[in-house]
Amino acid sequence: MKLLVSTVLVLLATPSSAAILTVGPPGSGAQFEQINAAIAAAQPNDTILVQPGTYAPFLVDKPVRVIGDGTGDVIVQTAISTGITVDAIGPGEEVVLSGLEVQATPVCSGTIASILVRASAGTVVLHDVLVDHPASQVGLLVLGSDRVLLLSSRILDAGLDCTGMGLGAVTAASSELWIADSEISGLQPFSPFGIPLPGRHGVEVADSTLHVWRSKIRGGDAEPGFTSSSITPDGGAGIDATDSTVNLYGGSVDDEIRGGDGDVSLSLVVGEGGPGVALQAGSSARIQQDLTVVGGLDGNGAVQAPAVDADGTSAATFESRIFPTLASVFPQIGTGGIVALVLEGTPLAPQVLVVDFQTGPTLTLPGTDGMGYLDPSTAVQLELLTISPTGTTVLMLPVPPNPALVGATAFLQSLEASGGQVVFGNPALVTVTQ
Repeated sequence: MKLLVSTVLVLLATPSSAAILTVGPPGSGAQFEQINAAIAAAQPNDTILVQPGTYAPFLVDKPVRVIGDGTGDVIVQTAISTGITVDAIGPGEEVVLSGLEVQATPVCSGTIASILVRASAGTVVLHDVLVDHPASQVGLLVLGSDRVLLLSSRILDAGLDCTGMGLGAVTAASSELWIADSEISGLQPFSPFGIPLPGRHGVEVADSTLHVWRSKIRGGDAEPGFTSSSITPDGGAGIDATDSTVNLYGGSVDDEIRGGDGDVSLSLVVGEGGPGVALQAGSSARIQQDLTVVGGLDGNGAVQAPAVDADGTSAATFESRIFPTLASVFPQIGTGGIVALVLEGTPLAPQVLVVDFQTGPTLTLPGTDGMGYLDPSTAVQLELLTISPTGTTVLMLPVPPNPALVGATAFLQSLEASGGQVVFGNPALVTVTQ
């Protein structure tokens, strides 16, 4: 593993036109006691820094940044409702939510997600977000949105199976969803009536495009139940796609897409394991061939589901290419701290690391593979390097000890020259906090 050290992380400063608003508990000295109030007062592109505490659910309907200040847990807590809703973000606008934990208990009728993103033509970035709470149901639901990025986040043991609806831990419909450096697991449901239930999918997409890098996604195990039922306790798929395009661009050695395990009902119906990836209704998947994709086991532990299960209208292709990936060891960095980045890719291939303070339009170019998400007119080259012979390079970038940097967002992406093409890596984000 090669270690490179840069003397300074350049250009880290909040945009001159943006203000910083503060939120904190009573007596903290912050300007606001609730996040909703700060959003109402904010102007477009302002940053809202939130001190540790427990806050009411909130709605984001304008381009702002809501960022935990890095000094402790920021929890959005609510019973029988959505925790965070992002609604109607316009074209060219950007929302960033970072350093937040959502403890929501949505209900099956009406509100069904801990985090809901809907009807947004702009970019919504969910970064360093945690959903791991009993009865969280769907962790993230994306509806009719053009570009949602889930980065360095964990959505665990989530999913919905009630009133005839079955949704995954992360679910998207008529949307484009990017997932990088994240962990997602579908729910193993529990029935108070002892009815056997299937595990929920890790990620479920319909009429959507899904891009995944460097992530661990698992379908939920089935619930066996103790009453007689016609329901088959199958395991959930790692990724379930209907009329969708799926791109699995690889990851580190520990990353995988895995189906959940089936179980056996009281009536001795043996549930099947969930496939790693399920494709139906004209779906297609592009998969880096060295990515671990594994099906779950059936209820008897004897039969393993296929890694990829495609119906007659769908297909998967496997790529020998190694797609570059990028991850920050610490998603939030204090001023005077060190940004530690792990870059992986083709051994000895040259890479360029670029940085910007905001995203740009999705960029595809002739002779390139993958997609850019930064504006070429404002992005800055941060480092030019060669990936080590092991395929992994660690880059250390000191952050200047300047209080004016608090609230800054550094969007990162790497580009690799390999096989006669330039290949884009995944999006990454580091926020600068206290």
